Amino acid sequence: MQAELRKGLSVRPFVPFTVVMSDGTHITIKHPETA
Repeated sequence: MQAELRKGLSVRPFVPFTVVMSDGTHITIKHPETA
């Protein structure tokens, strides 16, 4: 999970995106901690 999150942040660091987990949970990240 952590690895996927970091991957997503590195790809789109300033654009809000939604992470869909295997159980169907949607996590919307508006302000990445790495920004």
